[in-house]
Amino acid sequence: MKRKISELLKSLAIVALAVNAVFLAYKSEVFNEFLAEAKLPAKLAAYFQSGKQPGGIGNTAGENGEAGMLAKPVCMAVVSDVGARYGAKYDAEQLTDVYEKTVNIFGEALGSAAVPEACGENEWRAALARPGIYWDYQVELPIASLVKWLGMSALNANSDYASRFAVVIGESGDVIVYYANSDGCYRCGTAAAADSLGGVLLEFLPNGAYFAFESEDVGKMVEPYTLVMPEVSSKYVLSAENIIGREDIRERTAELLGMNILGGASYLEKNGTMVFVGVSGILRIHPDGEVNYSATDYDYTADNADGVSDEQIIERAYALVSGLRAGCSGSETMYFSGLEKSGDGRYVVSFSYFADGAMIVQRSGKAAAAVYEKGRLVSLDIWMRSYFQTEERATLLPELQAAAIAGGLQKNGSLKLVYYDDGGGTVQPAWTVE
Repeated sequence: MKRKISELLKSLAIVALAVNAVFLAYKSEVFNEFLAEAKLPAKLAAYFQSGKQPGGIGNTAGENGEAGMLAKPVCMAVVSDVGARYGAKYDAEQLTDVYEKTVNIFGEALGSAAVPEACGENEWRAALARPGIYWDYQVELPIASLVKWLGMSALNANSDYASRFAVVIGESGDVIVYYANSDGCYRCGTAAAADSLGGVLLEFLPNGAYFAFESEDVGKMVEPYTLVMPEVSSKYVLSAENIIGREDIRERTAELLGMNILGGASYLEKNGTMVFVGVSGILRIHPDGEVNYSATDYDYTADNADGVSDEQIIERAYALVSGLRAGCSGSETMYFSGLEKSGDGRYVVSFSYFADGAMIVQRSGKAAAAVYEKGRLVSLDIWMRSYFQTEERATLLPELQAAAIAGGLQKNGSLKLVYYDDGGGTVQPAWTVE
């Protein structure tokens, strides 16, 4: 993790230096800018109040109806019947508009999808130019779970994971679902109606978006499925607030994690970190908003903890982190951003903050990471921070020019616009390449 953060910081610094070297006509302040109350869900509250260990069996987002917010596409596109493309990325309003107008047909197509068949990358690329819709979550999700999170039932079981999806009208007038993951590309016939999909496509006018692989020059610079948005030129600066500094939030956090910070043992470290020692765990609250919880007393055999599914673990972790942040959010949204698992029943579930369509990167990596072993929560790291959009806008290098610089630094790297949070009160947007 430390190495990943180090590489990210290095990428940010290199991009900044490259911009300075190439674009000397810009003023220095431009470069600085460039770099530059909801209630706790009832079932979650009832679960913790029952005295069971946090993160245990039965605590799922699916039960409280919030799983639909667990993940949202952060890059979307719509292609008309004449091949013109509308793209949405790095803009919350655009993304919301496309999502709300396409979610029903996307869910219908994915839910009615036939058993997948492998297809070649050329067919996948051709599909991205056909009339239809494209969703990119930028993290691989279990497809069976995604269907459920969209409020649909799956016609056929699918154990695959995928991050990129396309629902398109085929040459014979049928609706086909394509998806891509780290193993390859796949296609599925569906029972969705082409007329329904075609009606959605009429809602959007082209805005010049295109995939990197569709341009010979750009395709040599960055990852080929980068959706290039020519009009991205500025973005709002964010202000950050350390919400764990509020006493009521500290008390609720401790309560949800099964800690007693009033009657339990506690001490203050030299750097200002508050440490609370309880019967079942240790809670550390840092001055910059980082919170660490480590369980010290848990029973792997309790509540039939063995045999939980990936979906249950993801939903359980989401219920926990969303419960901790209930009523404290600003302009940001927390989405699922990764799952690591090992054969011994250990899972690491990660989440990231997004604001106005861009990921907020913390110094330690993700916004939250929950570790489970055989279904039981053993540790949690979460940045209890809220973000608010200011009136200040940071000038950004156009994405095409940023891609040119990125290609010189790391060929076929993944170019992204992120907010980097160093723990201070102001959070600036910047391009980065990984």
